[in-house]
Amino acid sequence: MSPSEPRSGLPAVFLHAVAKLAGPTSPPTRAALDRVRGLVDGYERDQLMLALLRGALRESAPLWLLTAALEREPGGQEEYGFAAPMTLMSAALAHPSCPDALRRQTLQRLSVERLAAIGDTDCPDQVALSVAAELHRREPERRPMAPELLDTPGPAQALLRRPGLHSLVFEAALELLPSEPWLTPPSDDLPADAWLSAFNAASDAWERLIKSLVTTHVPRHRRLLEWGRTHDSAHLIRQHLLGTVPWNVEPALLQEVADEDLADFRFRVLLTTMSRAVEHGASEEEVRSRFADGLALLEPDHRERTVAQMCDPDHARGRRVFAHSSTRWMEDAAGGTWRLILSPEDAKTRYGQSHSWCAPPELLKELAGRFAEAGAEALALWEPRSDDRFRPPSDLRWVRATLVHLPTPLDDAVEGRVRSILRSTGPYRDHRSRRYDHAALEEERRASETRDAIQRMIDDPAAAARRRALGDPGTITSEQLGSSPADVLEDYLSRHAGNDLLIEKTLLGFARSYRTSPTFADVLARHSAPDKALLEITTHLRRRLGGAPTLREAWTRQILGLPDADAELLRALLAWTALTLGVGSRFSDAPTPVISLVLKALGDSEEAWARFASGPASHAGPGAWFRLGEILDAAAAGTPWPAPPSR
Repeated sequence: MSPSEPRSGLPAVFLHAVAKLAGPTSPPTRAALDRVRGLVDGYERDQLMLALLRGALRESAPLWLLTAALEREPGGQEEYGFAAPMTLMSAALAHPSCPDALRRQTLQRLSVERLAAIGDTDCPDQVALSVAAELHRREPERRPMAPELLDTPGPAQALLRRPGLHSLVFEAALELLPSEPWLTPPSDDLPADAWLSAFNAASDAWERLIKSLVTTHVPRHRRLLEWGRTHDSAHLIRQHLLGTVPWNVEPALLQEVADEDLADFRFRVLLTTMSRAVEHGASEEEVRSRFADGLALLEPDHRERTVAQMCDPDHARGRRVFAHSSTRWMEDAAGGTWRLILSPEDAKTRYGQSHSWCAPPELLKELAGRFAEAGAEALALWEPRSDDRFRPPSDLRWVRATLVHLPTPLDDAVEGRVRSILRSTGPYRDHRSRRYDHAALEEERRASETRDAIQRMIDDPAAAARRRALGDPGTITSEQLGSSPADVLEDYLSRHAGNDLLIEKTLLGFARSYRTSPTFADVLARHSAPDKALLEITTHLRRRLGGAPTLREAWTRQILGLPDADAELLRALLAWTALTLGVGSRFSDAPTPVISLVLKALGDSEEAWARFASGPASHAGPGAWFRLGEILDAAAAGTPWPAPPSR
């Protein structure tokens, strides 16, 4: 049957089944082979060729069939059970009858993306070796990283953008990646400013390349770290494992890289203590003797460079930087590398959903505790930096993280050092120049929030959860109490039992936020004189709560919700609010206790009711603050209306 003739004969589905089910010793029917030759293109041809190569012809296939399969134009995806040309090409390349020359010729004409698709995890080793060989042919050696390689990557770099590569293909591509950027020193042709700018751009491109490797090849994190140790990239890879995708790092490796990072902190402590010793007059011999244990952990070359640089009289400026090395490490870690480990709830997808962590919560808690212990050591080494103006918010995150995760109670030494840090830091001084800088204003807002959180923790050191500490009972506001979670509020009130002023501020917080636990009555029961407290607050509500109508209504609802509110307390309610609460609602009317009080006060006197109806109480303004008892007494007795309360 020629390609131009109408298709006829056995249905394609039948021929597909025959070709697929035939055993290796049972050759396919002549009709199936003729059908393959007769079809020009389409899914039927791909389907039949794939079925033959995987079925009856899986041991041996004619060259014409392999050639036809490999000449199919790669493209499309597998849909509705039909074989896409890429799947067919993979089967043909992996076939034992495929000649090496034909395999090489086919791979040479493929794009890098198609080459990566061929070299996936499921391909046979022979095909993976051929893909690796083709990669080496296209890119014989590594080249230094440059910014333009991010937009026009080389073959190895482009191939590694695809996850799920065969291990042989992955290893070949990994060894051909661009190398860490290296630039010649400044010269007449390349001034220092241009040299530094070019080097920084190349370094940024290199870091982005490393980040893409870590985020793409999640199952190969350990291999990437091993590769990084021999290619000057271990520090970057460790940073991304800890700070970019820590939820995807298997627990043992996460603990390992955290150990390595904390070992780097130990080195920063060594630099801090050594530099301060030199600043206080220690000689090189005294430095070597006093810090022998720490220096012994360094490589010999690194050890000698460190001591020489530290003791060099011309390196005074560098020593001043080293003097704060431990706290600078904590600042960078809390705001970057360790941020998500310290706050796992912040690890979210682009759609706001929380990531599932490979590491169990117990490990994350342990790592956070070790970070906090390092933070406590950095607190002990902290000194004001004379070269700094007031610092940005990231500089205080490490202090907050230390207080939150420190497994031991806060002692006086830690508290005193933290208070010193708070006193030495604050908002930027140049407010005028930053007034219209929105980024700077946002930075200052976050700095203020961080400082407030730290202040609350050291003012409330016995909080069950330091992250949610509420601070000093003397300075805490009703707004803060009203918005506090139930368990935090219960813990706080229990630890400050007997503080009646705190109980009263908590009661006022019910007017600012809705809560179901603890209830208004539960909190009131903690007061030593609940009836007296309610009467005093209600009588002086304008001073104690504020003037917003919603606040007045919310407080009145709480009072009227009590089962045993007496007449004296009801008379202290604001007249307009108490009389109109619920009026106009579809399901309620004025409160029954208020109605009963009015009926009892005015009785059957029409004059009293007329005066009451024309009273001065109002929704807003001074009339909003008339108390119900004052209005009822004046209406019943016919006396002049009282002056509205000023406070």
